[in-house]
Amino acid sequence: MADMNDDNDDVKQELEAMNSRQEQNNEIIALGFNEEKMEAIESEFKDFLNEHLKGKDLEKFKHEYNKIHKALKTSYDGEKKLIKKGKELIS
Repeated sequence: MADMNDDNDDVKQELEAMNSRQEQNNEIIALGFNEEKMEAIESEFKDFLNEHLKGKDLEKFKHEYNKIHKALKTSYDGEKKLIKKGKELIS
């Protein structure tokens, strides 16, 4: 009888640990952008460039806008790597 209770306790602890890892995993995933949001930002960026930044007088602004967009993409890529690493560490 004592062995059965010990087995039940072990199973409960394993389930609690699995649930805890899943919750941590979900928290990590919730921290970042999802791909759909990033694709929408990418599309808006291209539309904005095509519609509003034509002409020589806006060339400097366009260059700065491109730098900001590149920084966002770099940040997003780094975020994806960190989320992947977090998931690996939790598992």
